[in-house]
Formats: sequence, structure tokens, C-alpha cells
Amino acid sequence: MRPERVVDVTGSGPGGGTVFGSGCLVGDGLVLTARHVVVDAASGRAARGLAVRSLEDDRARPCEVAWAGTDRLDAALLRVVDPQGSRAGPVRWGQVASATGKVACEAIGFPRAMAQTHGPDAGTRDTERFTGRVNAGTGLLGGRLHVSADDQVPERGGWQGMSGAALWAGELLIGVIVADPPAWRARRLVAEPVSLLWAEPGFREALGPGAVLESVEFAGPPRVAASSPAYLLRADAQTVRFRSRVRELVSLTRWCDGGGLRVRLLTGPGGQGKTRLAEELCQRLEQTPDPGPRVEERWFTTWWNDRPAGGGHGRSRALERPDGPVLVVLDYAETRPDVVAEVVGLAHRAAAAGATVRVLLLARSAGDWWQRLMESDGLLEQVLDGALVEELAPLETEPGAVPVAYDEALADLDAALTTMGWPHHPPSAVPPLDDRAAGRFTGPGAALSLQMNALAALLGEDAEPEPATGTRGPVNSPRPPDPPVEPGEGVGPGGPVEEVILRHERRYWRNSARHHGLTLTDLTLRRAVAVATLCGASGEDQAVALLEQVPRLGDQSEDVRLALARWLRDLYPPAGTPAPDRFRATPPSPASPSGGPSPGGWHDGGPVDSAAHNAYWSPLQPDRLAEHLVASMVSECPGWLRQLAGHTSPDQDFQALTVLARAWVRHHEILPEVVAMIAAQPAVAAIAMRVATQSEDPTVLLSGLTALLRDTGLPLLEATALADLLPQRTRALSGFAVDITSSLAGMFERLAASAPDTYLPILANVLNKLSVRLGAAGRSEEGLAANRRAASIYQRLAEDHVHLAAFADALNNQSNLLGHLGRHEEGLATIRRTVEIRERLVGTDPDAASSSALANSLTSMSNILASLGRYEEGLITSRRANAIHERLAESAPDAHLPDLAASLNNLSIHLGELGRYEEGLAAILRAVEIRERLAGTDPDAHLPDLAGSLSNLSIRLGELGRHEEALAPAERATRTYERLAETDPAAYLPGLAYSLNNLTTRLYLLSRYEEALVAGQRAVQVCERLAEAAPDAHLHHLAAALNNLSAPLRELGRLDEGLAVVLRAVHVYEPQAAANPDAHLHRLAGLLNNVADLAGELGRRDEAVAVLRRAIGIYEPLMETHPDRFSLDLFRCYLTGDKLAPIPDPRERATLLISTLTIALDRGHEPMAEAAAQRLHDLHRTHPTEVTQTWRELTETDPPDWLLQN
Repeated sequence: MRPERVVDVTGSGPGGGTVFGSGCLVGDGLVLTARHVVVDAASGRAARGLAVRSLEDDRARPCEVAWAGTDRLDAALLRVVDPQGSRAGPVRWGQVASATGKVACEAIGFPRAMAQTHGPDAGTRDTERFTGRVNAGTGLLGGRLHVSADDQVPERGGWQGMSGAALWAGELLIGVIVADPPAWRARRLVAEPVSLLWAEPGFREALGPGAVLESVEFAGPPRVAASSPAYLLRADAQTVRFRSRVRELVSLTRWCDGGGLRVRLLTGPGGQGKTRLAEELCQRLEQTPDPGPRVEERWFTTWWNDRPAGGGHGRSRALERPDGPVLVVLDYAETRPDVVAEVVGLAHRAAAAGATVRVLLLARSAGDWWQRLMESDGLLEQVLDGALVEELAPLETEPGAVPVAYDEALADLDAALTTMGWPHHPPSAVPPLDDRAAGRFTGPGAALSLQMNALAALLGEDAEPEPATGTRGPVNSPRPPDPPVEPGEGVGPGGPVEEVILRHERRYWRNSARHHGLTLTDLTLRRAVAVATLCGASGEDQAVALLEQVPRLGDQSEDVRLALARWLRDLYPPAGTPAPDRFRATPPSPASPSGGPSPGGWHDGGPVDSAAHNAYWSPLQPDRLAEHLVASMVSECPGWLRQLAGHTSPDQDFQALTVLARAWVRHHEILPEVVAMIAAQPAVAAIAMRVATQSEDPTVLLSGLTALLRDTGLPLLEATALADLLPQRTRALSGFAVDITSSLAGMFERLAASAPDTYLPILANVLNKLSVRLGAAGRSEEGLAANRRAASIYQRLAEDHVHLAAFADALNNQSNLLGHLGRHEEGLATIRRTVEIRERLVGTDPDAASSSALANSLTSMSNILASLGRYEEGLITSRRANAIHERLAESAPDAHLPDLAASLNNLSIHLGELGRYEEGLAAILRAVEIRERLAGTDPDAHLPDLAGSLSNLSIRLGELGRHEEALAPAERATRTYERLAETDPAAYLPGLAYSLNNLTTRLYLLSRYEEALVAGQRAVQVCERLAEAAPDAHLHHLAAALNNLSAPLRELGRLDEGLAVVLRAVHVYEPQAAANPDAHLHRLAGLLNNVADLAGELGRRDEAVAVLRRAIGIYEPLMETHPDRFSLDLFRCYLTGDKLAPIPDPRERATLLISTLTIALDRGHEPMAEAAAQRLHDLHRTHPTEVTQTWRELTETDPPDWLLQN
């Protein structure tokens, strides 16, 4: 609140008496006051002789009514006839967004209680500063704001004259004081809210264009006036007009439709236009034309910084209980996962209470950070799993549109530079873009590239005279500029466009440095800006200490470094701190592109990088310019980064590595210096591991981590500590995890050679861990080799009972690796040995740990038995494991629930394979419920397991014919595995293949054949990739995928393709079935049935009949021993035979079709049931008596209507 806006309002009423009240300058010559102060309620006529007088100008200035308010709105606007001396610029208008809570506010006016009683000013009213709180839940029916006073209040009637005073909440004007309710004895004032005024077209017309209604709780700092050329390139400066992006804006606007919570992640390289697009969306939602009088009809928008930056009141509370729909934008999301989690949690609670919330996340990529974010919390996994993730396309994709965009950028930047008084070339002196140049601005990051080139062309190379502060410098320079080029290419003698812009930015640095009494060289100032941008500082002491590390500043006095720190803070102030006026080239016009509200209005907080937000200073922006400056300093000062790393805090190291990882994408030359920085400091390496999971491209960080191991001879203790910091499961760091564990194995190998008694057990433990890391990285063969070494050591040590449990652990891991490689017989032999050892251990010491280990081995054993088709044995083993886990989980659920979930998952598979579908469903429902809870608290460990259980749940539901229900878990499992496989394909492609195969079946059974075809084709592609690398493990999966793919191909009429893929599946499966008939023979029979069906439809009847007889010959013996499991498959073959060679006897054929229909309906196989029903109906048309009699005999019911209809 600025007292210079406060005015005294006077005039003459209809009866000749004096009217008086308070008011506020809300623009140049525009005063807000109460209607009843200036308009007579009875006649509706304005007071005569209206005048206002400000605190800074004692003259009464005549004014007239610009907007008289309405009978129901006690507010008015006055316009000063001669606004000279009444210039105040526009205010920021606000409204309360929260439906609950209290908002602190204040007002300054001229109440009667402040009338002077003595001296020359007797009778004159002085000002009173009123402070109080608005209770958001009070006055809902009347729509007014009720403000309870904080301090002592005058006697009754003493507030008279306060009417018309502006009510402020922070920097936002939220209402106008209009009444002093008698019942409250002066303890409460009432105000008309701005939100109601906003609904009046006359009010907004009087304000003029550009006014925006913000929310008190979500308000950010005011837009800082442009102070240097670099500022004009910031997205929140909105210097260059918004263009294109029609499709994207339509999509985003439609995304905002409807209720509830929706999250969207918009990615793209730096300079692509993400932030500007989000700014435009905010403005369009805020400036909905002619909104109704209800607050709920308007959107609140906010840019969510780490903490509100000047103006936000109760932001979190407002998001939890908003009084209307809210759009939250969060930039640099990849560096702020904790903030994303906070926002999503608040938004989810708001949506649960009925609010409409949209969360728009902006990031450079949706990489490892996105997956880790979803895995960090159950709620986040639930909400973000359905988030729309899209990459923003380049702004201009056709070279023909680039010249228009370039000319617009030239014109807008020229206007802004002229307003600033910055010397530059006129647009007419800039050569137009030719076709070759235009083609460079259609790729990634081209939006910012084009603007940077336009700015560099206007600035040129020779505008050396510096404008004096507050004066206009020469606009036209002597010679035309060089033609624009892409960053990194030369601009005549000036080098890259970044250098041209930085050269002019340097004049801003030099000019402002003089005001701080600094006489440092340009090079030193440049390096100071670079290190401030690279590291940031949390406070003045840290800033001074950081600057000591700048070359040539270490020898300077602390006073000089303190002055330099304060110079940097004034140069690029943190969010919410305007730059001092003395550093601006000229005071900007309130409506100019570089100051005050532009046509786009104020923004709510703007994009601020998390690492720099609310710090001592802000970094140079935009990022592209900052990254170039940092990269140039790193290249100019070899060894400096390495030295710097020893004098910075962990937070500064985190920011520095984040900036360096981004800079490396365009400046590969910094790689050796960044590598040396990481390799020199294990503590920095630990932070690099964190940053790598968030980076758009962590290559430079991974190179540093690799060098740390390869070149530095990392000591054993430090290597062990670093390895312990690695998450148990990681995708971005999976290679490094293998490397460092392998390095540790080598160290302990050497130690064990000289002191085996001490180090052999440790070596075996590390080798076993290495085998797990290799297996998780998809390198199962290497993992098996490491494991065999660990097992051989443990076997020698196992004579000592102490190491027997560790030996069993190694054997258990070995059986899992053998299973991954498809070597199930070897795996079974290994796991039997493991079970034997663990049974002995339980016999001698039946504690929880040994019992749990035994149950885990039994679960592994049941898995291998299932892979070998020995389901009865697998079921017995699985039940035994499950019983142990149930008992353990009952006494210690936190420790044993994960193992119980695994055993339930396996139990459901065995039950399903044996046709006991209801029992199988009950088991998998329990497993999913447990794993949902586990993934909610530790998703990194349990999300992949949950995805597997969801696939199994889908299969169990499908077996019971509940196909609609089965689709949702199949889709969720597939989405989860897709995200996992993106960053760690070796580990998660098998799970993706499994889920895609299942999804193909679910879609096919719902007659969604086109979608089933797409899923099936993807499943085949994944399985082909897996089978090529490990045929023993994955060939049967490929055959299953090929078989599933044939089904939608057949339904879509692509019979030749369908037959080709299923014949290929038979070719793959023949050797599998011969080697392991228990596991694969029945699946081969299913393939043969499909071959017969397709061959028959293609007219190849004899071939089809021969193949079908083979399939029936396999299924009939299986049916005798396992009727529940194989009856559906056998009758499917019978149905195929009926199509190829129908049984001549109508009663026999009716018996077959009715039996097939009954089984298909029981199992929920709709395509099979429909086929049987159609043929039975056709048979009834020709042989009604036989079909009717057979139906009654078999079902003991009358035939249904659909059968009897012709």
C-alpha cells in the first residue's frame, strides 16, 4: 500500500452542505471512492464541486464522475479534470480466492475522529491507518467484505469520512470502505469487494485496457520494469507479441473444461516457448469477457514459486479451499519435485472437496525425474499416472512463417528498446531473412533463438556511447548490423548472438557498478555475474564468501566483495524485489511493453527457477544466455570449477550441477571441466547422482561419475559410502551402479588375496550385490557369472554356520537369474538346494528372519515350477510359502507384507492355471491391495511389482468373463511398465511385453479390434527384441504375442496376415513344446486351432482339418485330467471343426453347439459364445424340432426367444 495514492474527497450536496470522504488514486487522474460520498442516494445526482486533494499535493483538484456505480454497488470512479500532479500509475486489483480463513488488510482514510481540534489546522481531518482482517466466510449473502479491526477504534460515528478509502491486502486493492455497522460498535468496517465491481462493464471501461483481477492468496510480485536488453528476452517480460500456438491453446483451454483435478506436463527444450504459452493461457483465463457477478465463475491463476514472493497470503489454504476454479503453473518442475508433490497434494484435497483445479507443469523433459516423482508417493502415482504428458512442438515448423515472426520480433523489441532509451539500430536497417536463414528457426528452441537474433541485430556492434541514467541515448547507430544467425555461429566480428547481447548487458553492469562505487574491470564483473548465476546464494554472508572464489576477487578486501554482492542483488534482484530506479535507462511508461501491466496484465509470480528463488539474488535470464555466460567462464578458467567445489554449500553445488548439465547440451566443450569437478570431490559426486535423475541429458554428470571411479583411485570407504547412497532401483544411474559395485568387488578381491579370513565374506557379499545390479540392468549372463563366484565363496565358507544363510541368499539370487535366462531346469535344481538349506536353518533357529527367507525361496520355487508347467506342484509350494508369510505378516506387517503380497500373486497364477478362477481372483485382489499400500509409501521398491499384479488381476477377471473390469488394470499396468522401460529397458521390457500381450487380449474380447491390433503389434516388437537377446527366456513370449496378434487381424479381414503370424508362432513354439511339454504343449494346441480357423476361412479346408485334428488330439487327453482348465480350449477346437465340416446329424450338431455356448458363457468368452449362438440359430431355422428338443434335454429349460426368432 502506497500512502501517496490516498486522497481527500470533498464536494457540495443537493442541500448545499459539504460532503466529504476518502479515495484512492488507482491510475493517472483516476480516483476510486464510495458512491454515497459523491452521489445523492435520493436524487441520484452527483455532488457539485467535487475535488480531491492528495497527501503530496495540498491543492484541491476538480474532478468529475467517470463511473457512478449502481444502486446495489456503493462505489464510484472520479476523473481529475487536470491530472497533472495526480499521476500514480495503475494499481493491482485483487480478490479473496479462499473460501475460508482470514486475510490481513489495511486502509488509509480521513475519518471524523481524526479531525484536528487545535492550531492552524483545526477542523482539518488527518489520516488514520486502519488494520484488520477479512473473514472469508462472513457476509456471504450480501457479498460484501467484513473487516474486523485489529487495534483500538474511535467512538461511534468516528469512522465517518473513512468511506471511499481503498482496502488493501498486501499490494492488491481488494475493496472500498463503505459502512460502519452500528451493531459492531466501530469494531468492524464493511467494504464493497473489487470482485463485484469487476462484473460492471462501466467500471472496467473506465479503468481502460490491461487491468487484471488477481487473487490475494496467489498474487506474485509486480512485473519488474525492463532494465537491460537481456530482460527483454524473458518469457514473463512478454516483450514480443504472442503468436501461433492456436492448436496448443485450444487444447489447453479444453483441458481446463470440466471439474475435478487434472495434471498436465508440458516438456520441451529451453527456448521452445513453454513459459510464454503458459503465461498466455493464464491471461486468457483471467480475462474472460464479461464475467458474471459470482466469483466462482472466474479462474484464479498462479505461478507457484517455492514460497510466495511478496503478496501471497494463505496460498496453501486458498488452494485447498478455493472460491473458484484454479490453474496452478509450476515451471522448472524437473528441479522441484518436492514442490510438485506439495501442489498436487493440496490440489487433490481441493478436488476431493468439489473444487476445479488444473496443475500445469513445465519441464525440459519427462525423464527419470518424472518416474521417480510418481514413485515417491502413492497419491502422486495415482494422480500423475493419468496426467497428460506432451512435448511442445517448435513454434514455427514452416520456413515461410519465420520472416513474419522475425519482423514482429524486430518491431516489438525496437519499441521496448526505445522506451528504455537503449541505443540500437532501427528495424528498417536490419536485412530481411533469406530462405536459408529462415530454415534455422524451425527446430527445437527456435522461438528464443529467433528473438535473440532479432535483438542482436537491433543492438549491433557499434552502439558504444552509454546512455546517461534517466536520459534517452541515440537510437540509430552509424552502420547497419550484421545479418542474424543461429546461436553459436558468428555475427560478423561479434561472435555468437549471445555475445552480442552480453556485450550490451555489460554496459548495464558497468553503469550500475559505478553507483555502487565499484571500479572493477568488465571481465571481473562478467565473471561475478557468471558465478552468481551458477551457484546462487542464500544470504549476504554466503554471497560474499562465494565471490571470494571469482578469479581476481580473492585478493580484494571483504568490503569490495560486500559491495559487489549488493551490486549483484540490485542488478538481478530476487523475485518480488524491483530493481532500483536509478539503474534503469529511463522510467518506463505504465502501459509500455517493458513496465507496468502490458495488454497481457500482471502475472502471478512468474517462472522462477527453484534453486535461485527467494535467494540473495536471481540468476541472469533467459537460461540460454545464462548457460552461455557460465560455459564461457568455465572454458576461460581451466581448473576453476574444481577449485570452486571445495568452497560451496551442498545447495550451491546442486544448483551449479543443474546449470552445468543444462549448459552442456549446447556447450560440449565444458565436459572436461565438469568431469574434473565431480571427480575431485566425492561429496559433489553424491549430489551429481541426485541431479542426474532430474536432468534433460545427464551425460556430462555420468561422465564425471565414471571418471571418479576410473581416474581418481577412489578410496574404499568413500566408494562404499557412495554406493550406499544409490537407490536400490535406479534407471538413470543403473550403469554407474554396476560400475561402482564392480569397482568395490575389485578392491575387496585384492584385499581378500592378502587377508582372506577378513575379506572373503565381504567380497562374496559385494559380488552377490553386483549380480543383483547386473540382473536389474538386464545383464543376466554377467550377473550369473558374478553370482556363481559369490556362491562358490560362500560354499567354502558355509562350513561355518554363520555364512550358511548368506550362501542360501546367493543361491536364491542364482535361481532367479537362471529363470530370467529361461534355464528353468537349472533354476529348479538351484532353488531346491536353497530350500533345503533354509529348512535346516529354520529347524535350528526358527526365528522370523529364517522363516521369511524360507518362504521367499518357496515362492521362487513355485515360480519356476509354473514356468515348467508343473502347476499342481507349484500350487502346493505356493500355499506353503503363503502360509508362512501370512503368519509372519500378522505379527510384523511392516517387515513381511511385501513377501506376503508376492506369495499371493504367485498363488493366484497357480490357481488360475488350474482353472480355479474364483480362488485365483481372491488371492490377486489381496496382493494388489497390499502392493497398492506398499507402493504408496515406497514406490521405487514396489511399483514394478504392483504393475505385475495388476496384469495378473486383469487376467483373473478375464478368466471369469469380467472383461470390462479387466481392461482398466491392464491399461494401468501397461502405462506403468512403459514409463519404467523408457529409462531402463533391459530391466522392464519383459514386464512391458507381458502387459501388452494381456492388453491385446482384453481389447480383442471387448471387440476393440483396431486398438487390439496396435497393442499386439507393439507386443510383438518388444518380444522380438527380447527373444533376439535371450531366446531361451523369451521365445515362448514371442509366440504368444504372435498368436494374440492374429486375432484382431482376422476380425479386421486381414486373413493372410493373420495366418502368416500364427504360422510363425507355431514355428517358434514347436521346439519349446517338444523340450517342455508340460509348460507349452497346450499352448501349441491353441496355436494349431487358430491356424485351422484361418486356413479354413481362406479356403484351405484340407490343410485346416489336418491341423485341427492335431490340436484336438492334444486337448482331449488334457481335458480328461483337467476339465476345468482345458474344456474351453477343447470346445473352441470343436467349434472350429463345426465351421470346417459340420456334423451331418442335426441333434449331434445341436448338442455340440449348445455345450460350446454354455462353456463360453460360463467363461465370459463373448466372441466364442456369439459364434456358437449364431450357428445354433441357423441350425434351428432348418431343423427347429431337433434343436428345440436337444435344448430342453440338455438345459432343462425352454429355448430362449433369440433362438426361436426367424
